[in-house]
Amino acid sequence: MDSTTAMSYHTGLDGFIWFVGVVESRATDPLHVNRCKVRALGFHELDARILPTDDLPWALPLLPLTASRTTIDILEGDWVIGFFLDAHLAQQPIIFGKLPSYPSDSDVGSQI
Repeated sequence: MDSTTAMSYHTGLDGFIWFVGVVESRATDPLHVNRCKVRALGFHELDARILPTDDLPWALPLLPLTASRTTIDILEGDWVIGFFLDAHLAQQPIIFGKLPSYPSDSDVGSQI
């Protein structure tokens, strides 16, 4: 990949690609920086038998500069919103928010 091609995948130069997804795992981040595995709707196969959770890319949470702590309040089953640093390649997800949820009779997140 030449430098012109590489630059076209830089955030903001090749579009800003948003995603909404569900957190499937927070465990075993080898870097211990609060990353998690997120299944992004429309980007990742919904059937975990075809694309297992372990094969999803690590999603890094965006923390405010004023954060006095390094832990985040994201749990398995939470719906999150974010963007991909690498645009259309969709392999470097950044989570910048969690969508509010409420208890219901059917847990949509468990069906993904």
